[in-house]
Amino acid sequence: MSAVIKTLTPFIEQDILLEALNSLNVEYHVNNGLIITNRVDYQGHQQFQFTNGKYHLIHDSDEFGGRLSRNTLNNDYQPIKQFLSKLEGAYKSVYQKKMERIAETERIRMEEAKKKYVQATKEKAIAQAKTQGYSIKESEVNGKIKLVLTRMGH
Repeated sequence: MSAVIKTLTPFIEQDILLEALNSLNVEYHVNNGLIITNRVDYQGHQQFQFTNGKYHLIHDSDEFGGRLSRNTLNNDYQPIKQFLSKLEGAYKSVYQKKMERIAETERIRMEEAKKKYVQATKEKAIAQAKTQGYSIKESEVNGKIKLVLTRMGH
């Protein structure tokens, strides 16, 4: 008999789930959308199946009765509840790191956009001033660009 156990954190992103499995030294391979692990019970290899927008661990529910095969116990097998608890913590950690990378990338993108805007505004102001007969002296004061316009004599 197989069972699905729910975690507080839904496993929704495959790349994060795979990295979390790696961090726990769980071997796996992906086959037809299933993540098949090296964890084995009476039903065979435990696997994650993507259903209704999240990954669920499919495994033998007999584990709850404490009936694990000798082969499983010899491999430092962690019970499902303990395994999922550790996996959930690893998933959250990997997810947090991904969010930090995305935030840093967005911060850099916004900073670059700001620099381009400032440069374009400065160039436009200089071009407009020159067409009106001003000479321009540029300086930086307290991190801000200062343009001093001087009317050229006729």
